[in-house]
Amino acid sequence: MKTEFTGIISNGGVSFDVPLTLPEQTRVIVTVAEPKQLDADSQTAKQLELALAPKTKEQRIAAMKEFLEISSRTRIPLSDLKFTRDELYERD
Repeated sequence: MKTEFTGIISNGGVSFDVPLTLPEQTRVIVTVAEPKQLDADSQTAKQLELALAPKTKEQRIAAMKEFLEISSRTRIPLSDLKFTRDELYERD
């Protein structure tokens, strides 16, 4: 999985602009790029993501409920999906 975060260097470490949702002691690889090297569209998308991201537990629950409501109205009809045995059990 690859995810990009912005942050600043302080006291020899990296302080990210947003809290990371990774478990404690998770090993990661950090690639450093100066802000002028970052893609403008990527930066705008990240700012939008930060502005729209639910910040509290209540907001996250409300967002999940909204997602589930929308997904329940736009279900994929499973009766239209027919798989053969070979498709279900692909072998190398």
